[in-house]
Amino acid sequence: NHVSPGEKRIRLLFVQTGDRSANTGQSTCWALARSINLAQDVSLQGPFHAAVAPLPYREVDPTSTKQFINHHAAPLTPLASKWDIPIWMDSPYTDPRSTLSAMYTAFKAIQGPTTVVIAWDPRWVISMQHTWIDGLVRAGEMESGQSQTLKAAIRPWNMTNDQDRIDQWQFMLDADGKFKGYQWTTRHAQWRSPLHGCPTQ
Repeated sequence: NHVSPGEKRIRLLFVQTGDRSANTGQSTCWALARSINLAQDVSLQGPFHAAVAPLPYREVDPTSTKQFINHHAAPLTPLASKWDIPIWMDSPYTDPRSTLSAMYTAFKAIQGPTTVVIAWDPRWVISMQHTWIDGLVRAGEMESGQSQTLKAAIRPWNMTNDQDRIDQWQFMLDADGKFKGYQWTTRHAQWRSPLHGCPTQ
């Protein structure tokens, strides 16, 4: 993690959303508990400079015709409050291109180390990660062979088993304004009390 003069480190932490409340529009007890746990674990990797989530949306369950409201920003709220950072929502979860484009432009202008946490729908987060890599290739920031290696290292996200998963992408912006030194790691958050008194789901 040593940074040479003129280089700037950028870290992206990916987590999944998954909070669905039936009809009420309120965040669920379990989602709040998970948000608190996530904030406690991830805060150790701060400081944080921004948070990103897809736009909220209403979903109809075809098996029951019930409506669910998906709160994509919910997992980020305690973390954003602690670090006093904005939660930026610009894209639908199925198409993150405008969000990724804005991130790319912002990272080119950073003045120092920057860490951003991204919460995305687990059904689409790997697609978002692949889209980010593809965009770097098109922009001439990454070789095609390297992109394939990185894509192969990302396993699919599981809605149940990966609720505490955190993927980290780290790279550098060098003095010439080019991205380099890509590193990818994944881990599971350490939660002491996963439910915080919530009823078992």
